[in-house]
Amino acid sequence: MREYAWPANSRLTCNDGHALCAAAVEGAGVIFEPEVLLKLDVDSGRLVPILQLFLQTSRLVDLIYFPDPRPRHKLAGMVDFLFQELGRG
Repeated sequence: MREYAWPANSRLTCNDGHALCAAAVEGAGVIFEPEVLLKLDVDSGRLVPILQLFLQTSRLVDLIYFPDPRPRHKLAGMVDFLFQELGRG
């Protein structure tokens, strides 16, 4: 597979996936975000996937949290959800 470089010449700079999704829904441009973040908007038709064949590479996700001897049910639930949605590396 060939690699392509795209010159980043944008008026909008943002590091918040939810804000980028909202901007894309409002027609501000094309975004590259995890499917789990875009699922509701894609399923409803507010966003349309493009370049699926071109972008079929996986991305690594690091799950880092502070160790705690007491069980945290919210944290355990989030970890289980991420493993289910993103798979185990």
